Amino acid sequence: MSQILIDMGQQKNIVGIAQFDMTAARDLPVVGNYLDIHTEKLLKLKPTHVLMMTGKNGVPESLKQLADEFDFKLLAYDYPESIFDLTQIITHMGVKLDMETQAFDAASHMHEELTKLTLSVMSLPSKMVLPIIGTDPIMASGSGTVINELITKLGCTNVAASSPVSAPTYDREKLVTLNPDVILLLMPDAPALENGMDDPRLTAFEDLPIKAVKNKRIYLINDPLTFLPATSLPRIAKQMALAIHPQLSDTAADGK
Repeated sequence: MSQILIDMGQQKNIVGIAQFDMTAARDLPVVGNYLDIHTEKLLKLKPTHVLMMTGKNGVPESLKQLADEFDFKLLAYDYPESIFDLTQIITHMGVKLDMETQAFDAASHMHEELTKLTLSVMSLPSKMVLPIIGTDPIMASGSGTVINELITKLGCTNVAASSPVSAPTYDREKLVTLNPDVILLLMPDAPALENGMDDPRLTAFEDLPIKAVKNKRIYLINDPLTFLPATSLPRIAKQMALAIHPQLSDTAADGK
């Protein structure tokens, strides 16, 4: 949520952050996390609005009670499953914060940049891509996810999209069947891969007879916002595009 506010030009109005906020100024007070709200710290800041993306259990009852008792607006949103969902969140935030113009501009810029990126890869060959979100066990980002939609926008196929669940797990036999051209390791804030395929995090893929391993096409996407859909999506998509299409220059990916 912080990145959306920043892209709306509202960084100065962010008075506190969640424990794992990777975007807002690090010197802001931390008021806990989704499961553990630091009530005293939160109330000391006297916020007019508290924004959050909810987990599968919804908004904590304790936070609802605080909002009622101390008269701040609680804007809680389900984790977006698509870029359309994200756009709806941005638009709703704009209305509730009386910042419709800023929200419209931020959403428009996001879509414009994604469109430029899509156009930049149109003439490039499509690839079969496996986006990995966990390695023990191997878990992928499947259908009904923003990651899947970004891969599609890059003119490629997410080989995990055929699964009936959004986060399928795979054994070595299934990976051989999928046989992706490219594997994207989605690991926010993780250190860079060392020694190529000899990096310990790639042990699960060792000696697999698949194209991504044979051709050493395993790439790390470690942007802090990789799993936090926001107006920063074009930045994540560009990193994915440059990994999938090494022949694509930074300039081309920027639509220049």
